[in-house]
Amino acid sequence: MFDEAGLDLEQLQPDAAWEVFKAFAAEPVEGMSRDDDTDMCLFQCGVYDWSDGKGPRFNWGFTRQFTLMDEDGEYDHMEQLECTLFFEATPELESVSVDGIWSGGGRLSCCTRDAGQ
Repeated sequence: MFDEAGLDLEQLQPDAAWEVFKAFAAEPVEGMSRDDDTDMCLFQCGVYDWSDGKGPRFNWGFTRQFTLMDEDGEYDHMEQLECTLFFEATPELESVSVDGIWSGGGRLSCCTRDAGQ
């Protein structure tokens, strides 16, 4: 979807990523219900060191999570698609942290106000 929006993944900006993610979250997925928690979205951000040699960075990301059931309707496993942007950990960004805002049914109503700021 980023390609369709004409975005450069090497220079992706948060506002553009957010717009694409909102469109992605609105897309129905076969086998997922918008009335339960089989299709959920997550927003989170903060400064983390992933021990990858790059040091602490500000992470700003969205995840869409699908809960898959087996043929008997029992829990099987989860799949996630995520978009995470990394930025230099400035003093201003070190004070920003959101452990996780979840929204069910592929709807971003609980995330839109906070993540879109």
